[in-house]
Amino acid sequence: MNTENIRELIVNNMALANYLANLKKLSLPKNITFGELQSAAFMGLVEAANRFIPEKGICFSTYAYFRISGAMNDYLRELGKPMISLNEYGVTV
Repeated sequence: MNTENIRELIVNNMALANYLANLKKLSLPKNITFGELQSAAFMGLVEAANRFIPEKGICFSTYAYFRISGAMNDYLRELGKPMISLNEYGVTV
């Protein structure tokens, strides 16, 4: 794929990255900001666009969904924070 195709994939799927960051934010403690998740999501989107192979017959948004989610999880692991809020489940530490 050429640079213009990659750019088009990224621009056309920024809403997906935002949506997934919003969704992930709902299950996290308040000290993790939406901006942090959004940045990780966009990094995952860019990585997905660069690695995408259209000849495999997979829809890009499906492929990107998993790459974006994985990038956000990797970011949270680097922070050393749990990926879900334990408070949601009544657990106190």
